[in-house]
Amino acid sequence: MYETVRQGIGNGEVEISRMEGFVHKADKSKIPTCEIMGVNIAAVNMEWLLRFTRKNIRQLSGDYMCVSNVHTVITASEDQIYRNIQNSGIMAIPDGGPLSSVGRRRGYREMGWISGPSYME
Repeated sequence: MYETVRQGIGNGEVEISRMEGFVHKADKSKIPTCEIMGVNIAAVNMEWLLRFTRKNIRQLSGDYMCVSNVHTVITASEDQIYRNIQNSGIMAIPDGGPLSSVGRRRGYREMGWISGPSYME
């Protein structure tokens, strides 16, 4: 079932559809996260992400990951609907040195910068 949400942006209004009650097939609880400004950033590195992807490739079909950087995190901190999108996928991977640096300072020693293009290779 889809839910439509209306949100005003500037002078216009945008409709956003999202699936209500979506259940992840891959176990999201196995993904370590570091909350940064309300966004649950995956506290992982490229090696971890590739192992997770290989192990769960069939379960990930139909799901989504966000490639998150400082800009997307700040935008999400100011926009609850966008924050919900960032947090509702299977994970938001840290695409940027600042996010992984914050994670490491918070005790996620293995957290690394994962660029979207590098992951897609």
